[in-house]
Amino acid sequence: FKGKVYRATKLDENLILQLKEGSKMINTTFWSTSKNIKIAENFMKKNKWRNAFIICDAIKTNIDIDYEKLNPYNEYEVLILPFTEFKVEKIYSENKYGKKIYIIELNELGNKNFVSFKNMNNEFINMSTFFKNCINQFEKALTKEFKNE
Repeated sequence: FKGKVYRATKLDENLILQLKEGSKMINTTFWSTSKNIKIAENFMKKNKWRNAFIICDAIKTNIDIDYEKLNPYNEYEVLILPFTEFKVEKIYSENKYGKKIYIIELNELGNKNFVSFKNMNNEFINMSTFFKNCINQFEKALTKEFKNE
């Protein structure tokens, strides 16, 4: 997937204040994002503890799981893998949804190949490829299961 994705989340305010425009950052967990800004805004509105709204230009190191079979809630989800590198383009705060929130605009840098491991064939494979293969296998299994019903 290539395009804008959105995420409502909770971030430690000390971490947010350390982010500077032009700096780089790496996520250390999976990020569930949406291609639909309204879905991310709804998550922000519904949860009082969420204090950050991330807008990201994703370029390649993610998994688009926008399949009704895999995501029955139709959240137009794009899963960003751990250890994806981003550049902070903009960061500012607003009073919105009855609370102070931070808007963080990121660009994915695409430096994903530094995280790799060996697969069952003893070949090195990067994390992005590994998870894309897992999603493809899961989708095939679901398709096969639905055909057998």
